[in-house]
Amino acid sequence: MTGALRCAALIGAVAAVAGFQFPSECTHALRVVETDATGTITQGSYDNNIRACWFVQCRGGDLTLQWSSFNLEYGYDYLTLAAVENYQVGTEDFRASDTSELPSTTRTLSGGHGAFLELDSDRSVSGTGFTVSWTCSNAVQTEFPPLCATEEVKDTSTTSTGEISYGPYVSLQSPCWYIPCSDLTLTWTAFSTEVDYDFVTVSTVTNFERSQVVHTSGTTIPSVGTYTGVDGVVVEFHSDEYVNDNGFTVQWTCGSSPPTPPTPPTPPTPPTPPTPPTPPTFEFPSACQSSNILETPGTLDYPSGTGSYGNGEYNCWYFSCPSKQYTVLQWSSFNTESGYDMVSAFEVSEGSIGSALLSDKSGTSNPPDTVADGKDGIYMRFTTDTSVTRGGFVLTWHCDDFLPVGDYLRDINTRTEFEQLAARNNVPGALEVLEVKYVILDIDTASPSLYFMNTNLFEFHYYFVRDALGAYNSNNQWNDDSYFWDSRKNIAGTMIAHDSYTSESGTQGLYTVEFWPTDPVSAALTIKTFQLISQHFPESAGRLVHYPASPTQITIYEENKATFEANNVPAITSEELFGSVTFSPLNLGEGYGTLRIVESGGTFSIRDVVIFKTIPNDLSHVGGIITDQPQTPLSHINLKAKQNNMPNAYIKDASTKQEFIDLAGQVVHYVVRSDGYEMRAATQEEADAWLESVRPAEPQTPLSDLTVTEPIRLTNIGHGDWIRYGAKAANVAELAKVLQRSQVPDGYAVPFSVYNDYMNALRCEGSDVDEMGNSVPNGEFRLLCADQNDPTGKTFNDQIQAIMADEDFLNNAETRDDMLKDFRKEIKKGEVPAAIATKLNNMHTWWAETDGTMLRSVRLRSSTNNEDLAGFNGAGLYESTTHDPDEGEIGESAKKVWAGLWTFRAFEERDFYRIDHFKTYMGILAHESYGDEQVNGVGVTKNVYQASTTGHYVNAQYGEISVTNPEPIIVGGVEVNSIPDEFLLARVLGNDANGNLEYQWIQQYMRHSNVETVYGEPVPTVNCLTDDEVTELREAMELIQAHFKPIYNGDDTFAIDIEFKITYTGTAERGHLEIKQARPWID
Repeated sequence: MTGALRCAALIGAVAAVAGFQFPSECTHALRVVETDATGTITQGSYDNNIRACWFVQCRGGDLTLQWSSFNLEYGYDYLTLAAVENYQVGTEDFRASDTSELPSTTRTLSGGHGAFLELDSDRSVSGTGFTVSWTCSNAVQTEFPPLCATEEVKDTSTTSTGEISYGPYVSLQSPCWYIPCSDLTLTWTAFSTEVDYDFVTVSTVTNFERSQVVHTSGTTIPSVGTYTGVDGVVVEFHSDEYVNDNGFTVQWTCGSSPPTPPTPPTPPTPPTPPTPPTPPTFEFPSACQSSNILETPGTLDYPSGTGSYGNGEYNCWYFSCPSKQYTVLQWSSFNTESGYDMVSAFEVSEGSIGSALLSDKSGTSNPPDTVADGKDGIYMRFTTDTSVTRGGFVLTWHCDDFLPVGDYLRDINTRTEFEQLAARNNVPGALEVLEVKYVILDIDTASPSLYFMNTNLFEFHYYFVRDALGAYNSNNQWNDDSYFWDSRKNIAGTMIAHDSYTSESGTQGLYTVEFWPTDPVSAALTIKTFQLISQHFPESAGRLVHYPASPTQITIYEENKATFEANNVPAITSEELFGSVTFSPLNLGEGYGTLRIVESGGTFSIRDVVIFKTIPNDLSHVGGIITDQPQTPLSHINLKAKQNNMPNAYIKDASTKQEFIDLAGQVVHYVVRSDGYEMRAATQEEADAWLESVRPAEPQTPLSDLTVTEPIRLTNIGHGDWIRYGAKAANVAELAKVLQRSQVPDGYAVPFSVYNDYMNALRCEGSDVDEMGNSVPNGEFRLLCADQNDPTGKTFNDQIQAIMADEDFLNNAETRDDMLKDFRKEIKKGEVPAAIATKLNNMHTWWAETDGTMLRSVRLRSSTNNEDLAGFNGAGLYESTTHDPDEGEIGESAKKVWAGLWTFRAFEERDFYRIDHFKTYMGILAHESYGDEQVNGVGVTKNVYQASTTGHYVNAQYGEISVTNPEPIIVGGVEVNSIPDEFLLARVLGNDANGNLEYQWIQQYMRHSNVETVYGEPVPTVNCLTDDEVTELREAMELIQAHFKPIYNGDDTFAIDIEFKITYTGTAERGHLEIKQARPWID
């Protein structure tokens, strides 16, 4: 991709500009707008198969375009120019493929909103591009700043007063308001934004020139402002990507009478003291179905007894404590449908709901103690969706003058004290671990002060030093004094308890001392910090280590290793730390089933809890999963566990543990918690009741559209066509609208209707020849009936309906598996109707050489209306295949994909969710197969460990060794389990080369691949991906996230799960990055 198109792709994620919407066909979209300005579009050599678009905005003015160079593939690649009127692409002005087709080297458009240019290239040969300069003059000017995401003009023609109330707000917001008035007064009545980061700006406007008069953040209410002799005032607000707050309210009056300001506070020594105001009364939100005020500390058991809560609930509680006391909720039991039935809690101050203390908690792990610090109490809500219920929760609550550990401890003498301070969080490489943050003030002196923070109360170090210690009131000053400099005054960091770590000597548990990953903490400061923590945390003796978590810190350690060792500061690598973990909770929850201990494969159902010695290649819906081998969050079995709320954990050597061997073959209750697991014998009645409680009550019918009957080029469809071709094909087609053409497979999509026609074609019984030479019926209905109305014929759908009615099929999982295998065999051996064969063969010719010969292999991939959807990814349910040039008609391979709809695991999944088997259809995504991949990988467009930090999580592996289902390999002559590269890309603050604070992308490895050879040769790179490939992948993931989030109406937790590869070239050259799948990530 050229530099200009790369820029276009990056900007194309925000294609709606001031009301203008780029056409959906644009693969790249670039806004080049300004009024009364000039500029140049330079498009150099371009890719094939692109539709690059530009919008040059010139509102109501004269837009002049002048070409200085123009070179496209004549007759095939075209540049189109059209006027933009009312923010719509208007009549085409010209369409040129050669300079001779340009009406002139200069073109002027007047009176509209600008010009739309589109470069459309075919699939072969490209030119050197073009250069065009533009000038916009006499344009209509606007009052709004360029960074406004939303613009609202207040009506002062019919009313003289109004209010702007904004909040509580979320991250990355930029709303703006314009109040046209020559005599305006602004009176602020509420103001609370993140200090130094989230700003409100007020500017006066005169003749479209803006002059800033207010720029502020924090909690101090701005003074009343009166602005006269102006055209109006713009109020704008911009929030960063981190901490949120309650926002602001400002009243405005246009005219000479400002609104009555709030009553000033009563003077401290008035002659006659006024009657104290009545304390504000707490009012529940109107959405609450039940409102409960609790004033006597005690126990809340919801729902009481042994039953489950209901669907569609919105229940609310207010725990009332006297002002200035702590309100403390302590949870003893918690069981809600993960991801759907949510508990949230908020502090209450002066009768109003304030900051969140607990946000959308669900699942089976107990929340940490929920504490409101010195407020009026806690408001809590519990909301449920319309399906699946659980047992609810139990908590005790009380009011207290202080917490047992308060805001901090100066010393940690016991494990109990550590746990009182700790919050349970995800950190890179480890899920649901205990974390205690620490601060050291005056680290540059002989008397530094160490504070172990109550991490449940203070999410950020700055909030702690400001609110608990009163040491700072400026975040900028705190950052300047505490990060990135050798001459700093303070140190801020964290300690992580890796309780599942086991050393080679058998020592259980480890505490790591860590810093902000981009912070280049010197060896001297690291040693001083480690020694201080060792002195004040005696419980960690022998189990405290320094963990350099980033390349910057690793370099510092390696360059000063002798100094660290001389000062008795042990360090640990990511491979040592995460490779020695004996337990990892991949998905929390509970399940029931018969405990099976197996090698890898087998036939299992929802009534089984399975311990796998090696990670299986595929898996049906089961009651719970344990593996002997470590998993990553992106393994296929963990994606399935997340989708189906199955408890899933890695437990080292689980298959040989006596506690499990003793329960093998029995019905068990299996629970995975943040801090461990439980397994006990259970009754069949318990298991049946649980299964009934988690299975959907009503049948489900997937959406589909069978009206489309022909295979279609991927360039002609997008995400919205999933209903016709399946989400996998539709999303791959959508990827090409935002990525480079070379980064996405190109090919065809085969619609559902072709599968439907194949399955409903009438087939007559075949025959065999017996020993006497007579033709006898063989019971196989594979061949098409000559008469498609033959009453003796059967369709494949008729045949599977009869199989599904069989008593043994219904009652025995192994029989069900066997009968489905036989049915898939029938589908693969069925005769393809001529009309279908013609459609598929016509599609296949797209990959033929110019002389008609077929040399390229084509990959045929499953694409159904029951996978890769929001809330249901269907990972590993279906089967794909490759059609090689010597395999004849491509329909023979298409049948293999169609048969994949009836795998045992896919059938079991649909059956559990009560999904109509006969309304589930198989489409096909067809693209070229490149042969042996150099790298295969998966990624998620979010930081799966720390949601508060922007990032991407990636697993990559050499060759075609599966990254999602690790397989045994030979290393040093010994068979071991393959390990992929596992790393996090995070966008965090750091210093640039000049010492200025800026956001930087860093790469943190949790594990490195242990593969030594690939395709019989030593691995070609130090890491699976080169640095340039990592950068290209990150940029692609950023574009994918920005593009798909609005398509799926995603919230702040939304992310896309991708699969990618570095392609095979057949030479010594490196292949290219290709994103081959995109689907919503399920948290």
